[in-house]
Amino acid sequence: MTNLILCYDYCDTFHKDVRLIFQLNLFSFCLIRNIGLLVTMEMKSESLLDLAIRLEAQLRRSGATSGNRCPPTAELARGLRVSTRTANNALRILVKRGVLMRRQRVGTVLTERTLAEGASKLQRVHLMVHADFLRTEGLLADDVVIGLQESLPGAQLRYDFIPAANVTESVKRIVAEALRQPEPEGFVMVRAPLEVQRLIQTSGLPAVVYGHLQPSVTGLPQIDWDHRQMADLAVEHLLQKGCRRFAVLLRRDFGAGDAVFLDRFQEKLADVNVGLKDLTVRGLPHDVEAVVQALKPLIGDASRPLGIICRSRPLADGVQRAIEAAKMAALHVEVVITSVYLRARDTAPPFPFIQPVPSP
Repeated sequence: MTNLILCYDYCDTFHKDVRLIFQLNLFSFCLIRNIGLLVTMEMKSESLLDLAIRLEAQLRRSGATSGNRCPPTAELARGLRVSTRTANNALRILVKRGVLMRRQRVGTVLTERTLAEGASKLQRVHLMVHADFLRTEGLLADDVVIGLQESLPGAQLRYDFIPAANVTESVKRIVAEALRQPEPEGFVMVRAPLEVQRLIQTSGLPAVVYGHLQPSVTGLPQIDWDHRQMADLAVEHLLQKGCRRFAVLLRRDFGAGDAVFLDRFQEKLADVNVGLKDLTVRGLPHDVEAVVQALKPLIGDASRPLGIICRSRPLADGVQRAIEAAKMAALHVEVVITSVYLRARDTAPPFPFIQPVPSP
């Protein structure tokens, strides 16, 4: 099944037909959309949420009913085969969700509420994203926000911008605030760096990664585009145009999805005997003049057709300016955009671009 196609004309109906429905709770983040997406759940190691589910099941199987005291933490830890500290963190989640209740002079007791019931509503969803990314590319044609509002009408949506410095301390404060709230809060992390994903993962709060999971981060739902298929389409298109030199222009904040794309791109080039000496990779800011200057040496060499892959629309705008400034013939330079963050308010892209299509 092909979920991505190469387009030569901008299609406004894409934005009209797109439908996002998010169901974000303690257990799941479900995206239903009539375009092709990769939705994966990595389960290489057990998360705190999984442990909390196991702990509740263990308590129910023991015959405990509402009002019964919970066994000591050390005993629960032995039954779960985890450390006492980890078991205590799982208990905290059950208390937070109302499955357990701490009573003074009595201890922790079981309630009638189940973990699923405690996760049925979110009072707030945090959208964690770099401010520059939101400004230059939008949040998936703004449909993420629309989908969340449709599916979680009672939840407040809050942007939490990932800072350029002191990321860890900033995210710790946001997580601590969320944990203090009486009702559960969730997180959507858009192209988030490692420290953000890791802190949210260990918090035990409901969360999803919109983009690629960073290395060592497991147990979180992940929604991403098929970067390998993007690379396949880009290489095939540029080879058909006769290109034998290639340049990949990345956003300055290189992401895990970019690594997947680059690996596949190099594999495809190797299949047709194109070596690394004919591949240039640049990480550039979303600044037209910076892109123009970076491309001057490449565009100035007209000995062989050059294929340029832009990983974002703003980078493509810079490439267009560079080509115009160099007054190059169209036969010498071919460009394709692999960004999928085209917004409804954008003008038509200046070059062919990869766009999602409805899945059967």
